[in-house]
Amino acid sequence: MPLSVFQNRRWDSESRTLRAIVRSGAVGDLRTVENVLDRWEPEATADGSGGGQLLDLGSHLVDQVREALGPADRVFATIDRRPADAYEYAFDLVIEHRNGVRSIVASDVLQPDGRPRLRVTGSSGTITLDGLDIQTEQVLAGLRPGDRGWGVEPHERWGRLTTVDGERRPYPRADGRWQDFYTGVRDAVDSRSGGFPVAVEGSLATFAILEAARHSDRLGAWVDLSSV
Repeated sequence: MPLSVFQNRRWDSESRTLRAIVRSGAVGDLRTVENVLDRWEPEATADGSGGGQLLDLGSHLVDQVREALGPADRVFATIDRRPADAYEYAFDLVIEHRNGVRSIVASDVLQPDGRPRLRVTGSSGTITLDGLDIQTEQVLAGLRPGDRGWGVEPHERWGRLTTVDGERRPYPRADGRWQDFYTGVRDAVDSRSGGFPVAVEGSLATFAILEAARHSDRLGAWVDLSSV
């Protein structure tokens, strides 16, 4: 039976921009990637229902850095709960990837003034993106893929590149393309090729990181992925 996983946020503007930065070497040799999604949403913690932010947004944020940077070797994590031992409203993960790059993945739904959405630092500079992918805003406004301007990030929402010499200039922000997930699933089903846009193996690797994060939070120590 064909099987794919709903990791549509690989086609977020921020995720596509991150992969473009990695491919282009725009900041030189990569050192750290900070992938953060904060928001003020206290109602999310009201009844403590659901899997919490680590399994909700965390599954997407971890997937984005794993897809861009490759396999992880170990994880250190802290998870905040409200009330204690109930809803996981915030988390901070430090992931060491096999290629030597360190990613920081975090989210907090009780944060009225969020951190930059994405920050990528390398030997020659840093690229920073603020604000969320425009597709969410467009969906709430009633737009759909195929409508004029869908997913297009205007220049005022572009990132900024700051070089080690102090130069600052805009950095193009990739357009969001959620529709590519759905067309990819359709094409895989029609052709019976099995080439789904999100492979199960990649999602299992993401889940292993999330499990390691839970272990790390309980132990207060780094957890090797090989032990999960």
